[in-house]
Amino acid sequence: MLWLHDANKSVSFKEYFKSLLDQYEVVRPFYSLSVSVEQAVLRNRKGEPKAAINEAASRAKCDFAFLVKLHHQINIDLMLKDLAWSIMVTALTEGLLKIGWQVRFTDLVATAPMPGMCCMPKVGEDVRGWRDGASTFLRTMYTPQQAAASVSQSYFSGEDVLFPDFKHSLEGRIEQGEQLVKTFNEVAAGEVENIIDLATLRERDDKAVAQLIQDWGRSARADALDAMGDNEGAIELMERNWLKR
Repeated sequence: MLWLHDANKSVSFKEYFKSLLDQYEVVRPFYSLSVSVEQAVLRNRKGEPKAAINEAASRAKCDFAFLVKLHHQINIDLMLKDLAWSIMVTALTEGLLKIGWQVRFTDLVATAPMPGMCCMPKVGEDVRGWRDGASTFLRTMYTPQQAAASVSQSYFSGEDVLFPDFKHSLEGRIEQGEQLVKTFNEVAAGEVENIIDLATLRERDDKAVAQLIQDWGRSARADALDAMGDNEGAIELMERNWLKR
């Protein structure tokens, strides 16, 4: 996992790829380490039938390519999702401010009735809508965080699969969301059934986590086949993936 350790010295995906652009293709980690993997297999399997050695070398190179592409796939996926998460945090913040003003206005009218006031803000509907939206939002962030942690342990011997900036960004979004929920519970939820239980939301959804890891793995496997020159295999795999959706 030395290549991943070196990759994570870059604080961001952008910085990582920028560093690769300054290198000749043959010395970039994907290519140079792929050759090293092949040479290691040839050295360790010396004396065995040539066909068996070549098969083992090819399999080892494919496994290495898969790990590199899995690392890329996860970071790219979270990079694309981060913008949507940022927009959602803004929307939830604005929604909570709106509910806060509605609650204050309702309390004011209750204590000092206003002549001619024919209707009151529908605070209950907005509260329930915010509750459901915030709960869904946090789940969509807990799942990739938990999935990335599982991948780090299962495939990369505990080395973090996320670049530092993505890891901190995801943690920051979650922290923002949780703080909004705490504020909501304190000043806007009102009825007990509207209270959002963060402990329950944080519980691991094994099915969702497994599905996300599977999706990352399929895309990484197709990218690895393509990188190894098996374009037909990559296309066939992607077509099968789309049919399963």
